[in-house]
Amino acid sequence: MTLDQLLVLDTILTHGSFRAAAEVLNRSQPALSVAIRKLEETLGFSLFDRTGYRPVITPAGQVFHQKAQMLLRQAEGLNELGRQLAAGKESELTITITAIAPMPLILSILKRFEDRHPDTRLHINFEVMSGNYERLIQRETDFSLTMLDGAMPEVSFLPLAEVTMIPVAAPALARAVTDIDTLRDYVQVVVRDSASVKPRIERGGLLEGGRRWLVGNVFIKKEIILAGLGWGSLPDHLIRAELAAGKLQPLRLTNIRRVSIQLGLARLAERPMGPVARELWALFQGEFSNATHIHRDRFE
Repeated sequence: MTLDQLLVLDTILTHGSFRAAAEVLNRSQPALSVAIRKLEETLGFSLFDRTGYRPVITPAGQVFHQKAQMLLRQAEGLNELGRQLAAGKESELTITITAIAPMPLILSILKRFEDRHPDTRLHINFEVMSGNYERLIQRETDFSLTMLDGAMPEVSFLPLAEVTMIPVAAPALARAVTDIDTLRDYVQVVVRDSASVKPRIERGGLLEGGRRWLVGNVFIKKEIILAGLGWGSLPDHLIRAELAAGKLQPLRLTNIRRVSIQLGLARLAERPMGPVARELWALFQGEFSNATHIHRDRFE
């Protein structure tokens, strides 16, 4: 049994067919068939049922594939560790940030990081809800600053701060709303989940039977609400000035409540961190522990 044979199996099942896997691996279909046959001979059982028009993975093959994926991830982790040790320091890091994160504090952390590591190129992406986890699981990012959503054994999660989501509207709209039924007459502005596959994080706070607009980011959502075109929940740190100035007003209805969300820095548990990544992790841990103002709500 070889890692190459396991890679062939994983690529076939990930991409759905021998033909698609051959294109991805830039190899011929017969070569992939030979690799799978040799793996089956070594194992002593069939990975694929070939009685139909197309080969179909067997139940035993499915169980074996799950274990093979774990081994392939570990092998990739070793390769990555070797590259980091050979280079001494990481030349690039990628961080994905959730749309509701407190950007001023994050930018101050990244400024300190840049001062210490000017030779490390930082790639910064912004995602919404499940999009953060998707990039992490697909190994498209080193870190994801995101919300905690239950136990994920494959992810190491560093809790950082709570963000309070406050349902708000412009003053005229807020005065017009007296109960849930009248609220349904107005547009709820919602930021769409950026995941390309089925969202992993369950979205809450949607008003059943109400009208909705879907937007691409939280800043557009804020402007729409400020213009009086709809209502929605926004992070407290983003609307402090508008609440204080009376440009936005909290909605206080029985089924529409403010919600506290736990934010944290996530990474793949099996993926080793190099020295620069470890320092960035520590910077986030230290700075957020001193920033208790993030979740302090003065507008009860």
